[in-house]
Amino acid sequence: MPMIPLLLFSVLFTWGIGLGVPLTCRYVIFKKPISKKAAFCFSIAWLFIQLFMYVLLSSKSKTHSVLYLIAIISYYILIKGSEEADEKPKETKIKKKISKELSNIRNSSEKVIKE
Repeated sequence: MPMIPLLLFSVLFTWGIGLGVPLTCRYVIFKKPISKKAAFCFSIAWLFIQLFMYVLLSSKSKTHSVLYLIAIISYYILIKGSEEADEKPKETKIKKKISKELSNIRNSSEKVIKE
């Protein structure tokens, strides 16, 4: 029976600390999304801090795989809502030229029809 409270504490500690810092940074400190590069650097740094912390606490886990998942989720929390994360692929120069030429052709054909 004492294993269940210990397991529950472990899960809450790992996920609470792991996601608490990025959530606090994103919604309390910055109050807006950060760039992808900054979010990536922050997530990697936070991953290493957590790994170091769990090694110091003599964690039994050898892989700490949940910390990698927390790092990925942290990254998405930090960029959520940013224009950079939400933007659609930009039009290429060729597509812009084609669109411009098509609109010119339409305009010229409309002028011919009117005359």
